[in-house]
Amino acid sequence: MALGGSDLVVTFVDDVLNRQDLGVIQEIFSPDFCDFDPLIVPGVIEPAQPRRGSIEDIQKFVGVLAQPGVDIRFALEEIFEGGPDRIAYRLFGEGLLSVDQAVQHQELGPVRRLGVGGTDVWFRTREGGGTVVADSIHVSYQCVGIFRAREGRLQMRWGRARIE
Repeated sequence: MALGGSDLVVTFVDDVLNRQDLGVIQEIFSPDFCDFDPLIVPGVIEPAQPRRGSIEDIQKFVGVLAQPGVDIRFALEEIFEGGPDRIAYRLFGEGLLSVDQAVQHQELGPVRRLGVGGTDVWFRTREGGGTVVADSIHVSYQCVGIFRAREGRLQMRWGRARIE
């Protein structure tokens, strides 16, 4: 039974992002899926073409979410269909990432290390943001975007994410 547009996005959030079920990706995304505003994590998620993410990039992101030390949950705050094939959504995620204690990086200054997908990601916390709790950092993810669905699958996505 084919899912409707909104149901596809709900399945993406519930089964792919929150349960990290990689098998669902092939069921709900078109093989030629294109993300025009992909999430980029240097050394971990880097689309082959600038501003053109793919199913493989979604699989990498889900791989990051499934790693030990990553505990982020996502919720759709709003979702509605506009036209025959467009689904607008507002997505929020929140949780903790395990990090190493702060160290002095020779180029970046005081940083923390997060091991992701076999790659070290170095980041700085801002004054008043990115609250560090013991060996974890609190993060929030916000995205307002639009999916395009065709023939019962998600085909395209636009929408920039904000991570704090």
